[in-house]
Amino acid sequence: MSIPILDLTAPLVCLPHLLVHVSHLQYPNNPTIVHYNVKSFIAKKEILFADLNGFDILAFTETWLSPTVDSADLLFPSYRTPFKRHRPNDPRGGIILYIKSDIFATERPD
Repeated sequence: MSIPILDLTAPLVCLPHLLVHVSHLQYPNNPTIVHYNVKSFIAKKEILFADLNGFDILAFTETWLSPTVDSADLLFPSYRTPFKRHRPNDPRGGIILYIKSDIFATERPD
């Protein structure tokens, strides 16, 4: 079983099966990051945003999102469209990553 890793010394945010390159070139401060194992993201979406919107990067595991959930339904104000992965044959698991819109981030293909 993989343990989620958030490495603050490299310009990369890494969760199991999701690599995102984060550019610090236009972001002079160290980003603030929070990770939660949420066990059903949709049921807690509004409270999570209300409590955590001060962080630059939000990482959630055990989201339990299905492939039918559209990214447009997951948007948070002032954050980029989230990066997400789900388990194709299992309703459990899944990850989602939110990054503030003023931080450049792209999903890596590897």
